[in-house]
Amino acid sequence: MGRLSVRVRGILFSSLVKQELGFFDVTKVGDLSSRLNNDATTMCDNLSLNINVFARSLISAIIVLVFMFTLSWKLSLATFSSIPPTVMISRVYGKYYGKQVRKAQNTLAKATALGEEGLSAISTVRSFANEPQLQDEFKGQLGNYLQTTIVQAKLYFGYCTCFTALPGLVRKYPNLCSSFSLLLIKLASINPVGGSRRRKSTRLNSSHPSRS
Repeated sequence: MGRLSVRVRGILFSSLVKQELGFFDVTKVGDLSSRLNNDATTMCDNLSLNINVFARSLISAIIVLVFMFTLSWKLSLATFSSIPPTVMISRVYGKYYGKQVRKAQNTLAKATALGEEGLSAISTVRSFANEPQLQDEFKGQLGNYLQTTIVQAKLYFGYCTCFTALPGLVRKYPNLCSSFSLLLIKLASINPVGGSRRRKSTRLNSSHPSRS
């Protein structure tokens, strides 16, 4: 993690130094400082965590797949039917969550730039008695950042509830889930036992026709 952080910051700083002078005229120094410190740290933390989780999940998935196909390959193939909707939901979640993360980073960069510029020019701010306005602008940026992080937390909570809490309830209360499934079957007017018996009786009647 430390080596990755050093490499990312070094590459980013080298790229910033090679930019043209016009780039620094339109980009605030506080924004660049926030990218160099906050964003680099966030990216390295998330990258190291995701690599760790991916490695553990991959090993667990391989072991589980071996056991599943050893027990019953038909049930294993039936289980795979839940993969396409899971992938679709995960893609939508990842796309929207990524937008919120970028929005939060941009808001935090603006707040950092505003704070650094205000502190660097504090004599000018005090000469015009502009401290309250500077404080309100800084608090406004922090408020926007807080709202964005709240949206991220709600998205993460909903996603984890659907893909972690509900499967855990199924494993913990299998009888309750079975009763709920039977209730849904009855509501849908599906009776597989009766249907199989009717099909069996039909086959018996067709195999023994009545004699005239």
